[in-house]
Amino acid sequence: RELGLSSGINAEYGEDRVAEFARTKKGSLLGDVVTMAMDQFSSADDIQAFLEEHVTERVQTDARTAGEEAAKLAQAWCDNDCNSKAARFLESIFGHMNGGGCTDASRFCGECQSRATSWFTRHQLPCCIEEVVQKGIEAYEYVVENYEDALTGYAET
Repeated sequence: RELGLSSGINAEYGEDRVAEFARTKKGSLLGDVVTMAMDQFSSADDIQAFLEEHVTERVQTDARTAGEEAAKLAQAWCDNDCNSKAARFLESIFGHMNGGGCTDASRFCGECQSRATSWFTRHQLPCCIEEVVQKGIEAYEYVVENYEDALTGYAET
């Protein structure tokens, strides 16, 4: 049993507890993932069996590496005072966008897009944010390159 789940998800967590977690965390990434898993599988034991079958040593290693890289990125963010830099960036760009009649940036088109584009002609994305964006793109490309076929297969079942 690669994942060391021999005690069983049922025994350790209980389906009722998992369902309650999903209900209380609805709308969050983890809550929605748990809800999707509950919709896909008929029991916690099914989830355990699926994980033990499909989560290979390579997947575990990649996940561990991704977690380590995320921790390094988070530490660099803190070490470089990126919260303040990101806050100043967001205040500046959204202030500029709002100054031109963009009052709802969730619809990024029309005036909002035009105002953001004009802001970027005179400003750059802060290095802190650029680093996070680039790492995200690299991670996405790695997943697509290495796991796209498997993920597509899971989605089709």
